[in-house]
Amino acid sequence: MIALDANVLLNLYRYLPSARDELFKVLEKLQDNLWIPHQVGLEFSRRRLSAIRDHESTFDALNAHLDASLQTTTSQINAFANRVSLDPSTKAHLTTQLEGAVKSIRDEIEKIKSGIRKAGVSEDPVIGRLDVLLENKIGQALDKKELESAVAEAARRAESNLPPGYKDKKKDDSTGDYVLWHQLILQASKRRVPVLLVTDDVKEDWWRKDQGRALGPRPELYEEMVEKAEVPFLIMTTSSFLRSANKYVDAAVSVATIEAAQEVVTNYYERGSSSISREVESLISQLEADLAYPGGRGAIQHMVFAREVHALLCELPGATVERLDNGSGFVVSLNDQFPVFVVTKFFDTSSQKLLRSQLRRFAERKLNPFTSQSLAGVLLVTNVEIPKSAREEISVYMDNLEIVVWDGDSGGTLNIINALRRIEEST
Repeated sequence: MIALDANVLLNLYRYLPSARDELFKVLEKLQDNLWIPHQVGLEFSRRRLSAIRDHESTFDALNAHLDASLQTTTSQINAFANRVSLDPSTKAHLTTQLEGAVKSIRDEIEKIKSGIRKAGVSEDPVIGRLDVLLENKIGQALDKKELESAVAEAARRAESNLPPGYKDKKKDDSTGDYVLWHQLILQASKRRVPVLLVTDDVKEDWWRKDQGRALGPRPELYEEMVEKAEVPFLIMTTSSFLRSANKYVDAAVSVATIEAAQEVVTNYYERGSSSISREVESLISQLEADLAYPGGRGAIQHMVFAREVHALLCELPGATVERLDNGSGFVVSLNDQFPVFVVTKFFDTSSQKLLRSQLRRFAERKLNPFTSQSLAGVLLVTNVEIPKSAREEISVYMDNLEIVVWDGDSGGTLNIINALRRIEEST
């Protein structure tokens, strides 16, 4: 018997349509094994509209963030223009490019929101599919006497820190988890089959944990299920459930959907509510940091960084510097030696994962096409130390590759000179 918690059903509103569809297909594949405690149905009906509103509000928050970022970055452009005496037309061009990048983000976000908006109050494909999926699979409510007894037991357990539900004792309605558990035991006693509870509630009053890792149900809960229903009890999050479905029932759930299921849980417990999806965050990062969208935050920082590196190269003794027409970098030679292709890149350092993603795209776009036999090698000048493993990944694009971190100090300048010499000497 597979029982679904209310949070699993409510999270269907927090996935993008593609991920939601894959989860539904798994549930439909296992439809004969599904059962929903009455308490789950009650909580779902109470919180459904709130889940829809909460998810849509993340887009409003994102738009507000974009507005604030646009204003801040525009002010930074104006300050930069004043410091370097930038001509008005160039400043206007930068501002226009920035506004265009923000508009690109808004347009893409609106496309995502439009797809999600279909799961609204008037047209709700989630509730429609759930009605079909869970027909005759929702348990009966407890009668008045049983409910009063269950509520009293929930209060006792909460006071004594006994699972499940004691982590919710500060909530206005703290009895829901135990009522669900009681109904699950009653149904398991009737069916006499092993029970799997799929829940995205990862608090310790459900899970046995070791160093923060969830390893299975609390031993007390397992023992109680065996004692009262004489069947084993398992517990999984949605992401673990989907991985198991791939392994045991050939469900073919994508990695993206499994990660989205995990991300919803992580966002909820780390930030207190569901956040924008991984796909939306990835889109923002790419548009802001990728030079394929000129005018984004990363493009502005990169342009300033490239100008500073170009000015440095021009000041090196005996250096000949030629800027390539396509703007991809510079060809530099010291004292008429073999020329070196110098390319600059300002990376967003907010996370190692984002850095590696940017580096990979950069290498594919800038280093992979590098085939000229007339150049001695490539010097990448960047703002951040590249991890050794990442250096090895991009080195496949170019045999004679040097990477130098430069932040404007004399030590970094000397490293650039030495790197140019090493490349020339190796030819």
